[in-house]
Amino acid sequence: MNIVSKEDVLHIAKLSKLQLTPTEQEAMQQSLNEVLTHIQALENIPTHNTECKNKTFGTLRADVVENSMPQQSILQNAPKQEGGAFAVPKVVE
Repeated sequence: MNIVSKEDVLHIAKLSKLQLTPTEQEAMQQSLNEVLTHIQALENIPTHNTECKNKTFGTLRADVVENSMPQQSILQNAPKQEGGAFAVPKVVE
């Protein structure tokens, strides 16, 4: 069963700015259909009566204010510091 059509693959390739050969288009269509078929199979598993086994949900540590390390101790190994903070190269213009 084909969930993803050839036109879908071409549209996805265009959005992704990919240039696919006809062989690659076919392989991509087959791969996407296999993935979606597996997802559909997972959606058909009845889980409405399944109890959550992970009991950590909703369990958070207490929000307690504690003293931090002294600023000088934190900055002592910094390769470069400026104004009491780490100085790093600008990465966004």
